[in-house]
Order: sequence, then C-alpha cells, then structure tokens
Amino acid sequence: MKARLSLGCLVASVTASVGFLGAPFAHSADPLPQLQLRQTIIRVPESALFKALEKKPDDDTLATELRDWASTGAAQVVSDLSAKVEWGGSFDVKNGLVYKWVVENDQDSDKPVLTPTSWQDVFLGTSLRGEYRLEQNRLPAHAEVAQPAEAPLDPFSPVRVRLADIPGGLETQAFGWATETRAQMNQKVRWPLVWPENRKPEVGWYEQDDFLTQTLITDARIRPGHTAVLAFLRPASDLESEPTVRELDVVLAHAASQKTPASKAPSTTHPAVPRVHLLGFGLNDRDATEFLTHRQPGDDAALLGKLQALVQEGKAARRLVCGAQASSFRGTLATVREHSYPTEMPTIPSAWNMCPVGTRVEMELMGRSLNLVLTHHPARFRWAEWKCALDAPELIMNQPQFFVQRVQTNVEIPEGNVALVAAMRTPECLKGSDKGPVMGETMLIFAELNQPAGTPPLKRYPSEEHQRFLDLEAVIFELPVSEIAEWQGHGSLPVDAADDEQRFQKALAKVKEGKASVVCHLAMAAQAGQRSRVEYVEEFRYVTEYNPVDHNPTGRYRPTAIEERPVGSIWEVDASPVDPNGAGGKPMFSLNSSLRHDALPAVQPTLKEAMKYTQDHTHDLPVPVFTTDEWVAGFPLVSGKALCLGPVRPKGARFQDRIHVAFVRGVVRK
Repeated sequence: MKARLSLGCLVASVTASVGFLGAPFAHSADPLPQLQLRQTIIRVPESALFKALEKKPDDDTLATELRDWASTGAAQVVSDLSAKVEWGGSFDVKNGLVYKWVVENDQDSDKPVLTPTSWQDVFLGTSLRGEYRLEQNRLPAHAEVAQPAEAPLDPFSPVRVRLADIPGGLETQAFGWATETRAQMNQKVRWPLVWPENRKPEVGWYEQDDFLTQTLITDARIRPGHTAVLAFLRPASDLESEPTVRELDVVLAHAASQKTPASKAPSTTHPAVPRVHLLGFGLNDRDATEFLTHRQPGDDAALLGKLQALVQEGKAARRLVCGAQASSFRGTLATVREHSYPTEMPTIPSAWNMCPVGTRVEMELMGRSLNLVLTHHPARFRWAEWKCALDAPELIMNQPQFFVQRVQTNVEIPEGNVALVAAMRTPECLKGSDKGPVMGETMLIFAELNQPAGTPPLKRYPSEEHQRFLDLEAVIFELPVSEIAEWQGHGSLPVDAADDEQRFQKALAKVKEGKASVVCHLAMAAQAGQRSRVEYVEEFRYVTEYNPVDHNPTGRYRPTAIEERPVGSIWEVDASPVDPNGAGGKPMFSLNSSLRHDALPAVQPTLKEAMKYTQDHTHDLPVPVFTTDEWVAGFPLVSGKALCLGPVRPKGARFQDRIHVAFVRGVVRK
C-alpha cells in the first residue's frame, strides 16, 4: 500500500535580525562592522585528509588545500551557504525543499491498513542559523585593557575569564553556530501491518521514511578575513552503504568585512582555537589486550601513531572518525540515520519512536579537561521478528535492536595532546546469524587536541590543578572451575595490592598459554569525583504484555507492550581519593564499581512457549533468558595495581566447568 504523500516545495532563504536567542543588551563598546559569513561543506577522501593533518596546518592552509581538491575533482562541494550579520544580530539561511511527512494515520484493523491524516513539514537540504554574539566579542582596542570584571563570562566557570585567556579570544569573533543537513533515504522501510483478532489472516504493509542527518552545534570562533575548519565527520549514509573508500564531510566557515582587514597569522603567545578529534580503531582482541595491559601514562600519543600505521598496513580499521572546534560551550556533532519504528500498538502502529543510528558526540573543553558523551552505533541494527499466530505464520511483528557503544566521562588531554578515552571489546553475546558487530575486535577511542604548529599549547584552568584523573581498566577472564579457590575476591576489605597484581599477571599468562580466555575488556579515562561509564551492548527488545485472541483455539496473540534491556558489557564507576599522595608514591582511591557482562545472547521465548504461558497468565508473557554476570562493590584501589573482584559461575550447560573472574586496575595520571 502507498502510505506517503510526496509533497514538497523548493526553499532558498536568508534572514538576518537582532536578538537571536534573546534581545541584545546595552554595551559601551563601539559596534563591530557587519560581517559576510560563508559556510562550505566539502566531501574529501578520508585518507587524504589524515595525510594533510599530519603537517599540523593552520585552518587557512588546510581550507585552501581542500578547495583545491574540489576544483580538480578530487573532492566535492556538498553545500555552500552565505549570510550577512550585524554585531549582536542573528542569521538564518537554508537551501533545499520542504517535504510533507506523515505523522498521523487512521487505523483500519479489518483490512489492515493505515491511512495518512496529518503531515509535518520536514526540511530537506542544508540550513545554517546562529548569532553574532555581543557578550563574547570586543574591539581589539578594548580587549587589551579589559579588566577581569569586564571580560566575557565563561558560561561553565564560576569566575570571569579575560578575553586573552580564551583560546583565540584576542584574534577571533565568536558566533553561535548551528547547521544541519538532512536528506531522505532512497528506500522507505516496509513495516508489516497485522491484526491477529481477524479470523482471516491478512498482512498489510506500511512504508515509513527514514532520514539521513548531519548536525553541528558549536560556539564558533573565526578570525576576520580567514577560514575556520569547524568540524569533520563521515556521511550519514556510511553505516548503510559501507563504502570501500571512506570520505569525510568537512565544514568550513569564513568571515569577511570590507571595513576590517584580515587579521595576522595566529598568535605565537596566545593559544589558538583548538579542535578535538575523536578517533576509534578496531584492532584484533589479542593485540588490543597486549596494548592495554602494558600501557603506561604518557604512552597515548605513541599508541595512536602505531594504530594509524596499522591502518595503513591493513591490520587495523578506523571505526570512528569525527572532530570539531571545542570550547567551554557544550557542542554537538552528529551524523545519523533517523530511524522511525512502531511503539504503541506495534502490529498496526498508532505512534512511532525515532532512534538516531550512527554517531553523536556532545563535548565541552575547559582548559585541557574534556567532558565527553559519545554514542556510536558500530553496525546496522538487527531485525527482531515475533510470530503472532500458530496457525498463520505470515502474521508477524518486527522491531529493531540497536548495537550501541557509549562513553560518558571526563578526561584530561595531557601535553602530548592525545588521550585514550575508552576501549571496549566486542561481547560474544552480540554474535548472530545476520551481520552485526565485528567479532574478535576491540575498539580503542582516542581524543586528540589539534592546534596549528607554532602556536602555544592550551593552558590548564586554575580549577584543574587539584583535579585527579585516572585510567581505569576492567578485565573478565574465563578460567577452569577447578581453580575457583585461587581466584576469590577480597570484597571491600583492605587487600595486598601486590598479591592481586600477581594474580592478574598470572591470568594473562594463562591466556597466552591457551589455558584461559578474556571474555570482557573495558577501559576508560575518568575524573575523580565524577561518574563515568563505558558500554558495548545490544538494546534487546522483548514483548511483555499482549491482548489475547479468544476465538482462535490454535493460539494467537497481539503484542501490546515492549520493554528494552541492554545485553553486552557495561561498566560504571565513581572514584574518590582516599590518600591522593599515597605511601611510596602510590595514590589510593575508593572506587564504587558496577560491572555487568552477558555471557550468552539473550533468548526470546518461542510462540509455543508464549502461548503455553498465557494459559495461566492473563496479559503478561514470559521474559527472555538472560545470562548475566555482575560484580557490584565499593573497594580501595591502589594506583598501578590490580584488584580481584572474585569469580562468578555463569548459568548454562556451556559453563559447567568454567568460571568468570573479574579484575579492575587503575592508574592516576597526576
């Protein structure tokens, strides 16, 4: 059936006004000149961009090279927008069309069919909006003499910060910057429509739109007369198309004025505006374990270099690539497929949810401290299917189950400008008959602070001087059950850290000898006093409630409620100092830890099992079988030493002669 009315109109507009996100306020400084803004998005080969970045070019040099590639056909201009803006005013420009997207339908369960009744305007194309901020811009003549009380207020700091102390503050103009590119997917998603209550089984089909979207929301700083490289990210279609040659969309922003000449080269005495690059590498589990368990503080820049070389040799893969200008303003960078799926009355939907499938980053940079929330889908989602009738196998319900890698933490980027943010091994429980995450692989995620060569490094904020940052690691080993007495944990009691470190090294040796295996390996950077989390899971969906079909004795039901549970590996921690200085130079921390790992895939009940269960249960259904190991405890942790959390005996015939033993380790960075 056709369930979409394709209505659209072309849109190309530019607006400028005063008081975007609030009315302007009085200011004693002379007005700054009107600026001509231009945003260009260029799609370039990923390998070529990384080669260009090796030279640490300034943004003008890099932008010129990208434009040269576009002029010769080596790159492609995806979008080009321009707008004029007054000081304290706003800008809003877009180029594309408006698409009429169905948001409500009439349900006809007799046929079954959905008939569109309400539409929503969805803009397809590229839009750019923002503001030329009053409070964060000053004339150069006023900037040098500004007193702290007159300087711009850092929105995430309790004290006012001088303009000279903001990276690029003396040379750039600040803009609120929000740009989005959205395209309709070529193919609609077909959803089965069924109503098991009907005596005659019949299946209808509803075609739903998904959209490909890229979003950048940031506090942009641009030197007048120059170009800033605001961000780069992979196309939103990458997860679907799996291209053999990877590309990146690079967002360039240029600000010009006839009254203001181009500023000089970046200052050699004040830090330039930084970009934070997030790079994730897929590496085979054995090599990743070797890297992580022998890693020392200060090794991260060298480790990143090794992984870049392994990519060139075909021994590792870049799984995550993105970057954006960073500041104390919380920015957002996303490249996703907006996937809509049924929720209420899921066999003939009355409501839909949307899941952004791809990569989404939220980050803010305070000095050298990065607050990061990363959500990354490493593979296309898996379809789950429920049969709704024993006598009519064609009556089915579909739901997506998403594979997700998440990191939420604070990390300090050291003087080498590289920090390992997190690592996560692909859980074996995510293996399925259809294509999904890469088995036997560990993802290592780095944050790289990029600044032009010849410019001074970023300074630490005064508030950072007393902060403690840690590198944390959790490893779960599978060992023979006959050795269970050797691997008992110490719980919350004081422990001999040297003894547990020896046991950890013993377990690693058994892995090399083939007498044990690693089933879970998670790592993350964290800040003391802040909760941090890393996970690699499948968002497993299952039916919990149903509407019985009484007239059919062979057994039918209609799912009415669905719940979700993450299946995979999850580690959440909160560390606080017990003895920050520590005897013998080894600081001690108290760590509240929740480590969870699913040993096997979750198993849905079959239709026959569900129907048998309903004989004694009116509206609820049997839950799936989960095989979950869990270690939840608070304990002291000595920097540089492992701690054994003890053994768990997983359920299931496969594990009759095996145990899982968890260790955690932590190293204080400073």
